[in-house]
Amino acid sequence: MGEIIYSDAPADIEEAMARGKVLDISIEDLIKQNKKERITIMIDRENLDFFRTQAKVQGVPYQTMINNSLTATRFAVQSKA
Repeated sequence: MGEIIYSDAPADIEEAMARGKVLDISIEDLIKQNKKERITIMIDRENLDFFRTQAKVQGVPYQTMINNSLTATRFAVQSKA
C-alpha cells in the first residue's frame, strides 16, 4: 500500500458528512462484521454536540454514528490508496 495523502481530507466533520457516501451495507450487518472495542477518547464539544443532535434526529445512538463516520472515512482513504 502506498503513502496516504491527506491534502484532500475534509476540513471539518460537517464537510466530511456532506462529502460522505452511502455504504452498500446495512448498519446491522456492519456491526455484526466488526468486533467493538471500548476506548476513551477526547472529542471537541462542537463535534460531540453535532453527532448527538444528528443521532437524535435519525434515531440512532450517537456512538454508532461516530463509528460509521470513521468507517466511511477509512473506506474512502483506502479506496484512494
